[in-house]
Amino acid sequence: MEYAIDNHGCRLFGAECLLTRLIELKKEKDGVLENKDPECLHRMRVASRRLRRALSVFGQSFSGQEKNGWMKTLRMLTRSLGRARDIDVQIDFLDKFLGKAGEDKKEYERGIRRLKLRLSQRRKQEQKEIEKVFAKVDRKNVLGAMEYTLGQITAELKILNSEYDRTMLYVMARERILLMLKNLLTYEAFVMNESAVKEHHEMRIACKFLRYELEIFQPLYGEELVLPLKTAKKIQSLLGDLHDCDVWIGFLPEFLESEHDFTREYLGSLRGFGSVKKGINRFQQDRVKKRVLLYEDFVKFWNRIVKEGVWEHLVEVLKKKINGSPPISG
Repeated sequence: MEYAIDNHGCRLFGAECLLTRLIELKKEKDGVLENKDPECLHRMRVASRRLRRALSVFGQSFSGQEKNGWMKTLRMLTRSLGRARDIDVQIDFLDKFLGKAGEDKKEYERGIRRLKLRLSQRRKQEQKEIEKVFAKVDRKNVLGAMEYTLGQITAELKILNSEYDRTMLYVMARERILLMLKNLLTYEAFVMNESAVKEHHEMRIACKFLRYELEIFQPLYGEELVLPLKTAKKIQSLLGDLHDCDVWIGFLPEFLESEHDFTREYLGSLRGFGSVKKGINRFQQDRVKKRVLLYEDFVKFWNRIVKEGVWEHLVEVLKKKINGSPPISG
C-alpha cells in the first residue's frame, strides 16, 4: 500500500524518517567490513530492513526509477547481511551452549566443535560476498546519492517552514498499522498448534512488519504506541527463538549426513565420526526439548496480551487520532 504524498509536511516527515534510517545503516559499514564485532552487522541488517519498510511507505515521494534503484540495492544488502547474520547467531549460540555445559560436556563437545568449525568456514565465505556487495554499491554510489536526495528534500522543506499534516499522517498510520495487525492476527488460529512450524515462522515475519510500521509512526503518537511496540518486539523475540530451534532441528540431520560423507571421503574411514555423531544427536535432543518450553512461553504471553486487550487498545488509539489533529512544525 502506497500513498501519493504531495503535501510538503508529509514529504518532510517521510524524508526525515528515511534519512534517519539511512544514517543508521551507513555508520555500521566500517564495522561490518572489519568483521570484529558481530553486532555491527546485526545493527546494519536491522537498519536496512527498517529503511526498506519506510521506503515502501513514502516511496511515492520519489520517481519510480529512483525508488526502484534504491530498493534493489537495499534488498541486495539485506540478503547478503542476512546470510552472514544467521551464521553469526548460530556460532554465538554454540559458544554459549558449550559455556553452560555441565559434567556431560565431553559427551557432545566434539560434535559441537565440528559444527562450529563448518559454520565458521561458511561465515568466511559470506564475508567475501559482503565485501563484493559493498564494492558494487560503492561503485554506483547508491547510498551517497540517496543521502544527498533526502538531505536536499529535508533542507528545502524546512526552508519553506513546512508543517507535518498530522491528519493525513494519522490516516496513513491507521490504515497501514491496521493492515499489518490484520496480517498478524490471521495466524492467531495457529497459536495453539504446537506443530505449526511454517505458520509460526510466518507469524514472526508478520509481527516484524507490524513492529516496523509502529516504529515509523511512533513520533506522531509518543507514549501511546509504547505498549503495542513493546508487545510486538516480545512476540517477535519469542517466535524468533522458536524459529531458531526449528532451524537447528531441521539442519542438524542434514549436517550429520554431509559430515558423514565428507569424513569418509576425506579420511578414507569413519574413524572418530562416532563421537561427532553422538554430540550432534545430543544437541538435537536438547533443541527439541527447548522448543517445547519456548512454545509454552509463547502461548502464555499471547494469552496474556489477549486478556489485557493490547490489540484492541491499539485500534482505539489509531481511530481517535484522526479528527481534530492540528499540524505541528517539522
